[in-house]
Amino acid sequence: MKKTILLFATLLSTVCANAQQMNLSWAKSFVAPNAFGYAQAYNNNITPLSNGDLIVVGTFKDTIDFDPAAATTAMLSSPSDYNVHITRLNSNGDFVWTKMLDGDNEVFISNLQTDANGNYYMNGFFKGTCDFNPDPLVANNLTSSGDKDVFLCKWNSSGVFQWVRQFGNAGSNISYDMATDAAGSCYLAVMYVDSIDADPGVAQSYYLSNGLQDALMVKVSTSGTLLNAYSIGGAFVDVIRDFKVLPGNELLVTGSVLGTVDLDPGVGTFPVTVLPGTQAGFILKLNAQGAFTWAKVLQPQNGGSLSRVESIDTDQNGNIYLSGVNQGAVDFNPDNQAVHLISSVNGTMDAYMMKLNSAGQFLWAHSFGANFSDYLNSVTVMNDGRCFIFGEYSGQIDLDPDSVNTILITSPGSFGNYQNFILGLDANGNYSWGSGVGGYGANLIGNTLVTDGNNNLFSCGYYGGSTDFDPNAGVFNLSSPPLTGGGFILKLSTAVTGVSESTASNFNFFPNPATDQVIIQSSSGDRMDNIAVFDLSGKCISSIAANQHTAFRLDVSSLSAGMYLLQITSSAGITAKKLQVVK
Repeated sequence: MKKTILLFATLLSTVCANAQQMNLSWAKSFVAPNAFGYAQAYNNNITPLSNGDLIVVGTFKDTIDFDPAAATTAMLSSPSDYNVHITRLNSNGDFVWTKMLDGDNEVFISNLQTDANGNYYMNGFFKGTCDFNPDPLVANNLTSSGDKDVFLCKWNSSGVFQWVRQFGNAGSNISYDMATDAAGSCYLAVMYVDSIDADPGVAQSYYLSNGLQDALMVKVSTSGTLLNAYSIGGAFVDVIRDFKVLPGNELLVTGSVLGTVDLDPGVGTFPVTVLPGTQAGFILKLNAQGAFTWAKVLQPQNGGSLSRVESIDTDQNGNIYLSGVNQGAVDFNPDNQAVHLISSVNGTMDAYMMKLNSAGQFLWAHSFGANFSDYLNSVTVMNDGRCFIFGEYSGQIDLDPDSVNTILITSPGSFGNYQNFILGLDANGNYSWGSGVGGYGANLIGNTLVTDGNNNLFSCGYYGGSTDFDPNAGVFNLSSPPLTGGGFILKLSTAVTGVSESTASNFNFFPNPATDQVIIQSSSGDRMDNIAVFDLSGKCISSIAANQHTAFRLDVSSLSAGMYLLQITSSAGITAKKLQVVK
């Protein structure tokens, strides 16, 4: 039975929020104390913690000060070529502590994740001998079997060493990503050639590569023992780039393949064939037991074309967001019955972003290209339904996927000089906000983009010289000494508090003031995607999927008395209204 909701006419101040725009909260850097020694700091990943603190990880050489404050220092020195830093900052970007993985040759870190108990898990690869225990009085050394081995290391929430596991052979092995699930199990991807032992313990579980490079997926328990493993690969080079653990411990795996590859890791088969001379991005879904559920491939359409999936995230409804690069003509609709072709600009490499539903069915895709090759490193989805990508471009690029409107940005300096860009789209793939962010050097800057659940964005990477990190009209420069490179950390916050009042609105709600619940209804038939509640400091208190309804009953009984903003993401865009809660 269809219910009719009677709306009382009320005179309410409507807040047309500039919620699309992201503003600079702060930017910090790790830099060398002077210009001697060609010191470098590369921040690879940033992980927000539940209390608002941040863990920043990366590699460095020579001596770097990991305390961003000007008045104090926290120096680490690398006796070898490159070593790893793990640095904790508070919510304001102020220094808490820093630790290092000390090797005698090279050590690189790819990612750090936490489990429900706050333990740290980190992965990367090393050459030579490395001490994975940050305690200067205790050593836990591993030595690589060949050129480079992969490591998986666990520290407790206080940064105390727990264990480290090693995966390698006589060749060079690399790991791009890892993840943890609710039970504390850890998933790790290892790129390998020839053969490799997937069991880091006393037992052996060898896998043989089918070609030039295969991808091994390993699942270990919270104590580091092998739970499951499988390998993906054909006759050529195959890569696992990123993966996402879903509720219920299902797993989404992304990467790229060449030639013919079986994407079913079990006894069944799911063969995928890519045109000769091309490379195709894929997404694979596995159930909690590691069994095949489905797989999708972004197929190149002619020789020399390619697609790669570099990053993945999901929203509260289970929809899947993918980002990566494409070149030539690529069909972004992985379903056989339809085609969604996108061709790159000038035949160079472009950046793309796309959305699938939870079953892997195509919803939309957009590509962004400039005069030169462009790169896309990361995608993240906010609680309010907006999705953001972080990439690099050179020349001039249009950030608005709409065929009519244009949002052009131009990289500074001569063409071929690279700059970061951050781009936000709404849940329907429409332009929300975007901007260039200062920097230089392809594939060196802007390694990651994450959100903390409160609609804040965080990024980190590498920069040199004097660079402006304010993505809007303001200027906020960070500098590194000449001949050195610094590692930056950037926080952007939603501009929901920078609002302007208007009497126009597509939504009405009652009662206001409210005690227990509020009924929200569209006055123009616009369907709501998401409803977020913010306090007046801009902090997101809650965010709820509205599932395309035109009317919604919102529970506010848990809110303290005070003034709030209700941010409504709909087919008409993003608006917000003031709500008073009384007790």
